[in-house]
Amino acid sequence: MSKAVSDKVIRKRFKKTYKEEFEDANESFMDFLLDLIPIEIIKEIYNNLNYNSTSYIDYNSLIANTGTIYSNSDIVFARNLYNKTSLNNATVSTLQIPNTMLNDTNITTQNLFGETNLQLVSNSQNIIKNIYETLFVNFINTINVMDSDTTTLFPTAASYINTNINTGTQSNCENSYISKARINYSDNTTKTFNITWEVIDDYNRQTSYSLYIDKVIDSIDYISNDETTVYCTKQLELELGNIYTITQKLKVN
Repeated sequence: MSKAVSDKVIRKRFKKTYKEEFEDANESFMDFLLDLIPIEIIKEIYNNLNYNSTSYIDYNSLIANTGTIYSNSDIVFARNLYNKTSLNNATVSTLQIPNTMLNDTNITTQNLFGETNLQLVSNSQNIIKNIYETLFVNFINTINVMDSDTTTLFPTAASYINTNINTGTQSNCENSYISKARINYSDNTTKTFNITWEVIDDYNRQTSYSLYIDKVIDSIDYISNDETTVYCTKQLELELGNIYTITQKLKVN
């Protein structure tokens, strides 16, 4: 499902598809029933109906691909990227405007789109392109992974996410999930287990789990699904013989 399609549009299309299945054709009643169905369920059913029973996930949606240039409200230029480079946690996407185009044009907005036409960046900056000047517009996207309690950065995790985003396959996406926690004990042993996240909203998640403390814990790592990358390390002081409920929040800014 393309991220450009709003939840409201999806509900409308879903209602149109199933309109004949409702015993009561009253649209207000239909809307009432649809409001009771979580949007995630509607998206899954809608995808199965429109993509040959195979749910569609646009794993490549965050791969920068094209750029558009506006002069006030008018699109005056659109083209595939001239170049794209990724290094560690940053990706630079370059759009080239040749010296024969947009001469003396007042450029007001520069947009960057992914391979599925998802808008990644919208930059409002006034640029006047001189006559016979080749203009390069650079979009710089940087990823940071940080423990907000201590402001500690995890640059390896940020680089790992950036690499997987720019590769854009199902395996890259699944490997990036923070789906496991690893307990590091003081005797140099470890224990890894799966965790699940509760969706708070589009930008916030929360996980909770219980731990019985049978030996001293040094720290808990939240790690990637393939267990190669640590996203966050929490230092906890937990007393032996007690059961604790651990809650961790995740926020995307």
